[in-house]
Amino acid sequence: MPVQPPPAIYDNAEFIINPEFRQAELERIEQMKKTFPDIDKFPILGYEDKIECSLKHLFRAFLNYETKFSQYENLSIMEWLDKYPLTNVECVYDKPGILDAPSYFNISDEAAPLPGVFKNWPLSSRFSESMIHITEKPKMMQPKSNKTNLTVDTIYISPRMIIRRTQFGLEGVPFSDSFNFESKFTFEQDEQRLSNGSFTTKIKIELKINIIKPIRFIQGTVVKETENSLRDTYCTGPYRDLLFSKILEAKEYLR
Repeated sequence: MPVQPPPAIYDNAEFIINPEFRQAELERIEQMKKTFPDIDKFPILGYEDKIECSLKHLFRAFLNYETKFSQYENLSIMEWLDKYPLTNVECVYDKPGILDAPSYFNISDEAAPLPGVFKNWPLSSRFSESMIHITEKPKMMQPKSNKTNLTVDTIYISPRMIIRRTQFGLEGVPFSDSFNFESKFTFEQDEQRLSNGSFTTKIKIELKINIIKPIRFIQGTVVKETENSLRDTYCTGPYRDLLFSKILEAKEYLR
């Protein structure tokens, strides 16, 4: 029989969820709502699903762009997904090589912290990214390329819950000064392991479109087309499938 690789060390993320743990989570959620007052106002549900890994592994493999993989052109999974299949080029981070996060998520043998520790974590970290988006099949009035500016907040609720909010600003597309849009990914590790011993983490994506100033006559059309484009990009297209498959593939490399 072939020798199986050991389980990824980032799946050794076990913690006891007791009343003290839940209370610390609730306090940090309330702190998040004060810091990000509109965090619950994402009316468009993209999808809800589960992936067979711990949140710790998911963070290291995907949310932390410091983690590079030689098989993906020495890019992080997040960068690789931006390039394929999202057809973005010239991706530039304002903090290259740096993502401020609690050490638990980055140090493989660090045990899950107790509530008295994680309740004092910094609430969030932020980075900005710019890129050029290439549109392979532009529609009417849509340019072949445009610049996109992202502001990304990663919110650390607890060892089992992270929320990532991304604000997108467009340049060089019709009415780009009249609206922008946002995504919100919620990652929450389940309390119980599967029968095979693996952890599972819920992934929920929500979206919203912000009208900055009225778009005369065609605002409804612009909003609908933008919503459809976001769903096609992040929720039903190859991005979703590749996101899941690449995170799981990373179990072979993160120890």
